[in-house]
Amino acid sequence: MADHDEYGFTFLISGKIFGSNPELTCDFNPVIDLKGEFEICLLSLHTYNCIPNVTKENNVFRCNISRDRNKDMWTNLEIPIGTYDIDDLEQAIEKQIEQVGGHDVEIMLKAN
Repeated sequence: MADHDEYGFTFLISGKIFGSNPELTCDFNPVIDLKGEFEICLLSLHTYNCIPNVTKENNVFRCNISRDRNKDMWTNLEIPIGTYDIDDLEQAIEKQIEQVGGHDVEIMLKAN
């Protein structure tokens, strides 16, 4: 955060945020005095695929594993909770399908 001293010079306050929560917060110690005009900016955010995108709320995938279109073999697949890029998520789904009896399955996902 940019701050000005009594002579009008600008200085920076920086912090590092660590954790596995999707909500990021940063506490400054000592507390930043906000009795003047200030601006704040985020210079960079390096996440390294660390924000979980598969959680308990969205890790169940329902699919029909039958090769016969007239036969239903619906099953719920549970994808392990974690952080996935598209290729890794495709592989995780394919692995789950193979574990319940599906063979030669290729999943193709697209980012929205």
